Amino acid sequence: MLAVKGGIRYAVEVKSGRLDVGGVRQAYVNALLMEAKPMVICRGFSDEGAEALAKELGVEVIELEDLLISDPEELRALIREEVRRAILEVVPSVLGIRSLNLTDEEVRILEAIKTSNSFLEAASKLGVTPEELGNRLGELKSAGKVPKWVRGFDLLKEWASLIAP
Repeated sequence: MLAVKGGIRYAVEVKSGRLDVGGVRQAYVNALLMEAKPMVICRGFSDEGAEALAKELGVEVIELEDLLISDPEELRALIREEVRRAILEVVPSVLGIRSLNLTDEEVRILEAIKTSNSFLEAASKLGVTPEELGNRLGELKSAGKVPKWVRGFDLLKEWASLIAP
């Protein structure tokens, strides 16, 4: 891409990852062909050799690592969360879970969970101790009305929101 800043023409390349020696050379040669100054926008240098070569060849590098919305680990966590949510949306209908024949008491438990912000709040709404609520949820898991893989309050709340009428 060609850009002009302060009367100077730049041949700009954008890299999704870190800049290596090959990327520096590529940016330099492309800029020569475009009769422009080389510039690369990337997530930093892959090593000291790439950084030294960029300085030697006059390749201007803009590092965006600190400006990215997420690093690879955060991106993985976001993807896992979205996949989990998608599964929770699909599983009840695929498995016919809407017809679990919940008792009034089980519905009351799930409704308290889906309308609470914490496990303690749900127990308080039900007028039971957290231990009693935990035991009751254990029974629901044993009966197959709450899957064993539903762990942690946030996941439990999502499940309750899908199941409770």
